[in-house]
Amino acid sequence: MIIHSLLFIGTTARMVSSTALAILVPAAEKRGAFMLLDASIQQLTAGLSAVLAGWIVLEAIDGQLTTKL
Repeated sequence: MIIHSLLFIGTTARMVSSTALAILVPAAEKRGAFMLLDASIQQLTAGLSAVLAGWIVLEAIDGQLTTKL
């Protein structure tokens, strides 16, 4: 549980710093549209990764989790 928490914190910290750098790219009057597009792409990729994980991880008849790989 501690490792999971640390990975979550590390991922979030990385996203904050990359977003801070990314918002400097567009002009100030277009920043809102840029951030909307950026957030939409992040949500889309998060959803696609959940679907991909659902295709890879399977539940066996006895209830144990297995993988296709």
